[in-house]
Amino acid sequence: MSRTKSLLPAVVVAIFVSLIFLPTILAAETVVYIRPSELTVENGKIFELEVIIRPGEAIAGYQLSVGFDPSVLEPLTVREGDLLRKYGANTYFTQGTTDRDAGIIRDVICVMLENGGVSEEVVAAV
Repeated sequence: MSRTKSLLPAVVVAIFVSLIFLPTILAAETVVYIRPSELTVENGKIFELEVIIRPGEAIAGYQLSVGFDPSVLEPLTVREGDLLRKYGANTYFTQGTTDRDAGIIRDVICVMLENGGVSEEVVAAV
């Protein structure tokens, strides 16, 4: 009986700690990947790369940077995808800055200007 009483506080603490961290354990992981419009591209041909976000939970905005090999690719433009506009939301979008020498597009940002969020996979930027 005394052993049962001494285990009870430990069990209560273990349950309490589990309940605190359970949402973190169960939270889905956000996945970001690139999808090219073509798998093989001839030298000098223009093609698109879509940045896809599959949110683990609802998001109302994103900031991303994309690196590239400047000896192989020359980015021409960055456009907003339908990630946050899909359901008619008003958004603020900035295409960021492109450093062609360093091979990076920095600070592409999109934010919903109203309440809500998106939790399904869609195109973030093109």
